Amino acid sequence: MVLLTPLAARAQRPAWRHSAVDTVAASLLTPADVEQITGIRGVHLIPRGTAVGARGDLNFVRQDGKLVLMVNIGTAEQYEQARTQRDVEVGGRKLPMPLFNAAVPDVGDEAFNGPPGDQPYVLYVRKGSTGLSFTTSFVSVERTMRPVITQAQLVQLARRMLVRM
Repeated sequence: MVLLTPLAARAQRPAWRHSAVDTVAASLLTPADVEQITGIRGVHLIPRGTAVGARGDLNFVRQDGKLVLMVNIGTAEQYEQARTQRDVEVGGRKLPMPLFNAAVPDVGDEAFNGPPGDQPYVLYVRKGSTGLSFTTSFVSVERTMRPVITQAQLVQLARRMLVRM
């Protein structure tokens, strides 16, 4: 699944950044935090680009290597771009792709979830000049796709990370 989020579209990083987990970012949210809040056991961090969908600054996977949470750290400008995005240009054509679903109170300076619909799977947060996105993956339960991590759990994870920033 390709997730197009402005906070993920950051400047090109040197190749060495793809070979290791960013230890500063990893101190802000740990596998133990993810396990405690979600109840998922055996969570660990992997470097960017080492598994399907692992394009974040922090990429948390289950024991089987499947991504459960991707966290991107960006700027307040990227947060604002995500909040106001209505479409994207692909191949010279504009395609509708709004990201804003609903405001989420009491998280950072401001926050919202998205994309629109009955199963938002991303939480966007701004704190000062920093923008964050917390993106979960989907799992099939009784022939229905649902986010692995609930919005309430994404909020708890964001709050945990914000107190350490």
